[in-house]
Amino acid sequence: MPDWAMEFRYNNGQAMERSKKKFTEAGLAFRKAFGRDYSTLIEEYRCEDADALLIIAGSAAGTAKVAVDHMRERGKKVGMVKLRAFRPFPGEELRKLANRVHTIGVFDRSYVHGEFGPIHTEVKSSVYTLGGDVKVKGYIGGLGGRDITEADLERILDDLLVLSTKNKIDREVQWVALRDGSLRW
Repeated sequence: MPDWAMEFRYNNGQAMERSKKKFTEAGLAFRKAFGRDYSTLIEEYRCEDADALLIIAGSAAGTAKVAVDHMRERGKKVGMVKLRAFRPFPGEELRKLANRVHTIGVFDRSYVHGEFGPIHTEVKSSVYTLGGDVKVKGYIGGLGGRDITEADLERILDDLLVLSTKNKIDREVQWVALRDGSLRW
């Protein structure tokens, strides 16, 4: 009933917080059975000394790892974070990472009406909650199953490195790999 809507949503939020523990427990059980650890809500890749990070989800993360490796071979300090879960959202984990870098890029393969992709909205909300000064820029691409290439992701990472040397980002959202091959500014 409508008069219980607020309590329903509150309980939903509490259950989401409790699910983080269950996520960890399931990941540890998987590690025990198969030797691979999926007990965290995020997977960090080459983040330890990065100036810029790309947050990404799904199958594009494998391509992003290759792009990060190529850039590291050229001496560029970039890293990647794969979201293993969107709900519960790993806000606390991302805030810790945000304190270590200058710039974060968020790659969304989804667009909701408004300005940003859904992951970008959640990341910004999480990292700015405590008043951090990290710059966050969104990138939208791969909609409708369109391929995202290593070259596309390297261009994004290069853009993030340029932004890490400036006091502000050039724009909050950028479309990637449109039919003309451009990054739309």
